[in-house]
Parts: sequence; C-alpha cells; structure tokens
Amino acid sequence: MCEHGRFAARRSLRSVAPPQSREVRKASRVLPRRGARLGCRLHQRGLSLTFFGRQRRYDCAELMKASARLTVTQPRPIRSPHLALLLLLCPLSVPAEAEVAVRGFVAARASGTNAPVSWIDAGFGRLLGGDGDGASAALGGETRVEISYTASSSWSARVHLGARADQHSKGRNLGVVEAFIDRRWAFDESRVQLRLGQFFLPTSLENIDPLWVSPYTLTHSALNSWMGEEFRPLGADLRLRRNLTSGNQIDLGITAFQNNDASGALLAWRGFALHDRVSYFGETLPLPPLASLSDPTIFGEQNAAGSKPFGSDLDGRTGFAARSRFSSDRSLWQLSAVSTRGDRNLYRGEYSWQTRFLTAGWEYNALGEGWGHAAELMHGNTRMGPTGRPNANIDMTTGYWLASFGADPWRYSVRVEAFAIDDIDKSIAEINDERGRALTLAALRQFEQWRVGIEYLCLDSERPAAAAEGEPPQAGGHQLKLEARYVF
Repeated sequence: MCEHGRFAARRSLRSVAPPQSREVRKASRVLPRRGARLGCRLHQRGLSLTFFGRQRRYDCAELMKASARLTVTQPRPIRSPHLALLLLLCPLSVPAEAEVAVRGFVAARASGTNAPVSWIDAGFGRLLGGDGDGASAALGGETRVEISYTASSSWSARVHLGARADQHSKGRNLGVVEAFIDRRWAFDESRVQLRLGQFFLPTSLENIDPLWVSPYTLTHSALNSWMGEEFRPLGADLRLRRNLTSGNQIDLGITAFQNNDASGALLAWRGFALHDRVSYFGETLPLPPLASLSDPTIFGEQNAAGSKPFGSDLDGRTGFAARSRFSSDRSLWQLSAVSTRGDRNLYRGEYSWQTRFLTAGWEYNALGEGWGHAAELMHGNTRMGPTGRPNANIDMTTGYWLASFGADPWRYSVRVEAFAIDDIDKSIAEINDERGRALTLAALRQFEQWRVGIEYLCLDSERPAAAAEGEPPQAGGHQLKLEARYVF
C-alpha cells in the first residue's frame, strides 16, 4: 500500500493544453506508418507508441518539462487519447528515482498419495499426483519470479511469471500470473492506490507472502486453491486505507474487471480441490470426463480441451468486486463481495458463467506468544445456460480455520476445513452435489534463504457424478508432501 505521494493526477490527466502546443511538439516527432495497429516500445530516451498504424516517438524528459508548464495554464480537455496514455506512463520512464528489483523462489517437491486420477490429468481426483492405482509418487518443480519497477514513491509496475515441471500433469508450464501498474497518493492519515492490470484481490488471509504464497502450509485451502485456479480479475482496483485516531485501521476497495468469464466452470463440473497450483493467463484447464460434456444435446459445445479461466473476454460485460477490512493490533475482520455478471451464454466453446460470492475473514495474533489464528468463509452461486435449455446452477460453500505457532526458525500449522456444493438445477445432465472435509498438518523450517517443509493432508470428498461415470465417488485421499525452496 502507498506510503508516499500526493493527490495530483486529476488535473494533470484531465487538464493539459491541446497536443498542438509547441512544448509537446518538441517532445515528439511523427514517424512513418507501420504495419502494427497498436504497440508500445521503450528506447533509450523515451518510448514509441503506435496507434492504428501511426507511430509517434516521445522524449519523456522533454515531455515532463512540457507537462509541468502546461498544467498551470487554463484547463483544457485532452483531445488525443495516446497523449493521455503517454502522460500516464511517463513517470515510469523518468530515471531519477527508478529502481528495478527481482525476487522469487525455486522449489523442488516430492509427494505421495492414494487419491484417484488427478483433476489436472482430466480425472475426478482432487489432489495432484494421484493415478488411481493405489499409492503413487510424483516429483515436480516450480519457479516464480516477480520483476518490479519503481519509478518513484507514487508509481510502480510489476510482472509475476511462473514456470513448472510436474510429473503426469497437463496444462501450460510457463506463463504470466500477474502484471499490473500501481499509482499511489498519500494524505495525512489516508493512502489511496489505483491498480491497473491482472492481479489477485488482496482478500486471502492465508496467502499473505510475496508472490501469493502461504507461510503456513504447502497446500492451500479449498477456497484459495480455487482462487488460484479460476479467479484473478483483469481490470482496475481502487483502494483506500485510513488510519483511525484510535490506532486502528480501515481498508476499503472496489474493483471493475473483465476477462474472467469462465470462472465457475471448475466448481460446477469438478468441485473443490486442494493444491498450490496457480493458473497462467491463457491456460486451458481440463474438465472431468462427464458424459454431458460430450453430448451435443447437453453441453457438447463446450471446448473439449477444457475451460480457460483467464483469456479474452466473452460477453463484453464488466464484473465488480467490493471489500472492507478493519484491523487493530491483534485482530482483523474483513468482508468482500464479487459478481462476474456473466450473461450465461456460449461463446467460442466457452460459457460465460454468472458467478457471485461473499467471503468473510477473521485473523487474531497472540502477540508475544507465537500463536496466530485465521479463518475464512465463502458462500456463493454460479450458473450458466439460458433458462429452458440445459444449464448448470450450483450453490457453493467452503470455510477453513487455521492455527499456526512460530518459534524461529520453525513454524507449525494445522488447518481444518469443509466444503459443499448443492446442485440447484436438478437437471438430467449430471449430479453436481458434493460434500467434503480436510485436515492439514505442516511443519516448515527456515534456513536464511532456504525453506524446507513437510506436510500431511487427509481429504474426504464424496462426488456422486464420479459414480455415475463408473468411477469411485471418493475423490479425496491421503497425501504426504516434501518441499525444499530457495528464496531470492
């Protein structure tokens, strides 16, 4: 959250002299037409922007001088959209306070489980690594890197990349997790932040470390596993944090987003899963082998390869999210609401799911005693398909309680959780009901830049749809996981 900066963007973005001014002409020159319609390229002194074949090169140092002169004159509206975009980006190109930082981790993992064939292998199992033949072992590795560019106390940009190599798994092995720009302002007791791009909503009380990592367990809860799979808005987020006179703090946020229309498909057709896998932008995730997904009279038009949670927008509608948080020295309370506003129709082999849910969270830290507690609860609904035609309509509920004790360099954690899915449509397509519960025990040890951990997870999950397809209805199992992680 912002710690510095002043609220000065409104006038500088809305009130500058027209682009025909002499200063702006000095800062730019028109280049010959190119084949590309849209583009942006950085060079040594500034950047080049291409708009519908017309390319313009800007010297940011000159333009900053021009904008400083122009913003004190009589306000006039911006008539050139590419100039508005340039003024937004220019502070990121001024090298006076610029700083580039890289952080991330490299992890090696080994796990054993007796779960059915994993969902990532197009099976019904909810744990990664299961092959359906009793006890099975799997090896894997992952690296995540975050590159941040801080132009000043008010401007920064980040890109979060991932790469993985796991046995027996499908999906993309290299991709973008997050990419966004932050603009910050500071008042006496308040901080305001505008974030543009794709990002995790800052609601998880479990995944609180950099790169959306949990410091407590190796496997995420069912709630945050689903967030990593299917919900990561691409849009704009406005956040206000205010320090109260009592020493407490209040945090408010509102988000407008698109490109998340398929969110809900995995919950409806597969159900909840437990893992620490995050989906990349543009990645297609497999769906379970349901007969309804291959029947042309039911859902046969769904893409046979699976569902793409983050990709091009389907219905053109904008989703919204709002959240609030109150925190004191020892406790934290939060509430958030999300609606994707999908129109439920089919587009290019993908349904636009209408997904709505509420989450509530609580956290308590026993200062000086090493103990911490956190709990989150989510309830919502997701549906697709027009009324009167084959459709899916479910209610979903999940919650967890986490207790963690830290005695440097060790941290011990226990998490208990439960989840349920209720089939509301009761159609002949399939039975989407589900009941499940899980227990997770973890011990992590820190060695300067190394972290090693061991975790035991017991998952009990009943899925009638699996039995209807000739598979065991028990989709859970036991899992033992080991991990060594180098943090840089």
